Amino acid sequence: NIVYFSGVEKLKDAIPVDIHTGRSIITISFEAWDEDNGNDDHERTMSGLVVPFSGIGSGGTWSWKSFVSNTNAEGDDKQANLKIKYRILSCDSHFAGLGCNSCVANYYGTECGKYCKPVSDYYTCGPSGEKICEGRRSGDDCDTCITRFTGESCQLCSDNYYPEGTCDVHCPPDSVKYTCTNQGSKECLANRTGSDCEDCIANHYGEDCSTLCQETASYTCGGSGEMICRDHFYPPQICDKHCETVPDNYTCNQTTGDKKCAEGKTGEDCDECQNRNKEGVNCDSCIKNYYGEYCTRYCEPDNEHYNCSDNGTKICVDNTTFAEHDCRRPNQNLDIPLIGAAGGGLGLFLILLLSCIILKVRKDRNKNVAEEI
Repeated sequence: NIVYFSGVEKLKDAIPVDIHTGRSIITISFEAWDEDNGNDDHERTMSGLVVPFSGIGSGGTWSWKSFVSNTNAEGDDKQANLKIKYRILSCDSHFAGLGCNSCVANYYGTECGKYCKPVSDYYTCGPSGEKICEGRRSGDDCDTCITRFTGESCQLCSDNYYPEGTCDVHCPPDSVKYTCTNQGSKECLANRTGSDCEDCIANHYGEDCSTLCQETASYTCGGSGEMICRDHFYPPQICDKHCETVPDNYTCNQTTGDKKCAEGKTGEDCDECQNRNKEGVNCDSCIKNYYGEYCTRYCEPDNEHYNCSDNGTKICVDNTTFAEHDCRRPNQNLDIPLIGAAGGGLGLFLILLLSCIILKVRKDRNKNVAEEI
């Protein structure tokens, strides 16, 4: 600031000067001029005059500072004394103290522009006016609780934090795995095990470990507890029927496990021939005294009268043509007494009757066999 005055008397009045807050000193340069006889004569310059403010407070109390100059502007040795009286009238807004270098209560920062008033149980104020939350509080205004705590004074544990007081164990319960104790340790639900209750106990499967499956000789257990049939056990998921293919007898239905008999076989284990007149591993041979493709022709050899061909036809031993009479020649001797003839006739009648009965039985048997086939 440069201030011009005319007349010495003017120097008796105070010169108001605005000084930026934060300065502890000001430096004054002083020039004196002589105006007599209409000429402006430069008499003296005094520069670098330091006036300190850091040690005085506001409020109007004056302080003094004296300066001495031993030479004038022309270099003559003429001593001059300058005495300056100064004071701080007032500080800028929010400033106070010596030299206005301090902030008033609850204001902080180099410009004292940061407001912070402590609130008991919530926060205090740091050197720059920042809020320093107390205890377990957090947030810009310290009006919320830090993680893990809740309540009016943040004295309680938040949900899923344990134990009361420290609240330093986090245990969110899992509805299918575990609950939490009041100390925050995991307590596995039924049929579960492991540090995090991730696993099922032995023989239990499924998301909730409620599926029971215990391996047996007929099945193993899948990841979800489903039965997995071992080889030769059926049906799926039941595995209670054993069936192992027996060549020439039967194969196994892959769905039900039922035995499927080979062609021509029957019986519980398919080890019998469906045609009762057949035999052999493949039921391709006729049983004794039966002949033909379907083994329906019966022929039992009579070594005295006939044998049997490959198709069951009787072959008379004497090459007679009486096969219809079991290769027996009819009685042609009629030169006998009447009674003898009568007796012989009765005997022949009985023989013929017996032969008819035998033939009838054999035909009925062959008919039954054919019906079975």
